[in-house]
Amino acid sequence: MIKKRFLGCLILSIIILTLTSRFLFAQPVLFEPRENAIFTAMNEFQDRQDALTQSMQEAQMRLLEESSMQEQEQEKEKAVTRPRGFGFILPDLKKRIHPYLSTQMSFDDNIDSVGFGVRKKTAMTYTGKTGLQMNFAGRGKSLNIDMYANDVYQNIRSRNAYQDATSSITTGFSLGRYVFSLADAYYTNYIASKSLGMKDRNFQKYWGNTVTTQLGSHFNRIGFDIGASRAEYDYEPDYALGNDRYSEQYTFNQYLRLATRTRVSLGYTQGRIKYDHGMSRLDSSSKSFSFGVTGVNSPKITTALDANYTFGDPKVGDSSRDKTFGADIGYRLSGRTDMAFSFGHAVHDVNTKTDYYVQESINLSGNYRPAFNTKLRFSPSYSVSLKNYPKQTADALEENTYTVGLGLTYFFRRWLDLSLNFSNSKDVNNSGSEHRNNAVSLKADAKF
Repeated sequence: MIKKRFLGCLILSIIILTLTSRFLFAQPVLFEPRENAIFTAMNEFQDRQDALTQSMQEAQMRLLEESSMQEQEQEKEKAVTRPRGFGFILPDLKKRIHPYLSTQMSFDDNIDSVGFGVRKKTAMTYTGKTGLQMNFAGRGKSLNIDMYANDVYQNIRSRNAYQDATSSITTGFSLGRYVFSLADAYYTNYIASKSLGMKDRNFQKYWGNTVTTQLGSHFNRIGFDIGASRAEYDYEPDYALGNDRYSEQYTFNQYLRLATRTRVSLGYTQGRIKYDHGMSRLDSSSKSFSFGVTGVNSPKITTALDANYTFGDPKVGDSSRDKTFGADIGYRLSGRTDMAFSFGHAVHDVNTKTDYYVQESINLSGNYRPAFNTKLRFSPSYSVSLKNYPKQTADALEENTYTVGLGLTYFFRRWLDLSLNFSNSKDVNNSGSEHRNNAVSLKADAKF
């Protein structure tokens, strides 16, 4: 009897354990595919064009949100009662269209950088920019549009006033692993005379247009992009000779991700400039090779190394060979403080010994948000540029520039910030010449 009861209890326990095992021994569900998709997408968008990075990331996040089953069900329910025409488009456009405004006023007390004993000329410069960003995302694809109009007006004491206007539109289309971008910029200038009765054609007024296109893609660790651009300049008849021209440039870049946080890039650029009106002697061509490495060494340290070699070949005159090397280090001290250090070395090699020079530059900058008010940000900077001409037959010329700057930014709202910047620079050389320059600017940015 006892054995039967024991066997019955044992069988009953096995049945209960079998039925409840899915709850007792259940493991937490890991969303690895979703996390990998987000991680891969963010890595891909990091390698895209800088001008489209922010809009691409916003489109990707929008794509992930819209892919959930809950939102799909909600869209199906709304589709039954959704009105026809533009009634349902306008509310959606409010989320996808983001206008922005920027205005800046600058003052420079020595615009010509003249030394002591020479009359300085002050300048006031006003810059206004109005733009619009649009982001549209779907399953596996996205469209980003950025258009703006920019106007720069400069008034120099006892001199003509200058005005430059630029309008630009940039589009980026993402389809799977491929990204295609197309940009067009149109610009013109206007020079006003300080004396009445002078015609506009007496000044170097011109129109220009630049078209740029680029195609890029990434396959696991390897990526590439190819691009082409063409710029044209059309001057007033009195200045057309020797100024009317067009330039073309073709680029090819390849990327290799050695590790999750380390990337190597190789680039090649070829360009040429052609002049109109029989001024072909001014034509020139160039070739450039670049190599770079970027990496995140730790959560607080990022580094970047780059090297570039450019060969310039004018139709008339000496060819040039420019070699540059740069290193950048970023360090995050805390959540409110970060620093950046950069070093650059450049050699300009030409057949004419007096034009050969070596230049080295050092830049140290940082950002600090005080604990008592996180809306406030201080941005100090200091830079040194040392330039010398070692192949000159006489005493080798040395030109040194020292610049100190301080920026103050206050974030009033998430969509509005105001910044005040000041810089003081000092240029000296071994011939005894020296001049100073002070510049102050006030800028406001609004993004909706």
